[in-house]
Amino acid sequence: MANKRAYDIMTQDVVTVTPDMSVDEARDLLFHNNVHGLPVVDHSGRLVGVVSVVDIAGKFGTRVLHVMERNPVTASEDTPAGEVASLMLSRRISRVPVLRDGRLVGIVGASDIIRAFVELDKEYAASLRPAEAQKV
Repeated sequence: MANKRAYDIMTQDVVTVTPDMSVDEARDLLFHNNVHGLPVVDHSGRLVGVVSVVDIAGKFGTRVLHVMERNPVTASEDTPAGEVASLMLSRRISRVPVLRDGRLVGIVGASDIIRAFVELDKEYAASLRPAEAQKV
């Protein structure tokens, strides 16, 4: 992901939940938005955790704050995309919230990483001579 940063590959329109939201509301947002995890932000927009389908299914509580993961792994907008991918692999996580001054500005999910690799592969193929590109 040559020279790409988290900002370049992140999803900027992020669906979020708040700690005081009900687990049922969070579950509905997860399913309606076809995502497996959501950042949890306080009323000032600061990230306070993440909540996933696994958290909701495997923990007891009526509010997001009861089941969310606190202190999630995060990245800044300038974090190299390859470093974000490495964090996801080493920590076995599927998403990394992207912060600016403690506030959520985006999220890098596994699909964003895959999309970046596909784009890189296309760029590489286009840079090859026509005869070499046909082999790829």
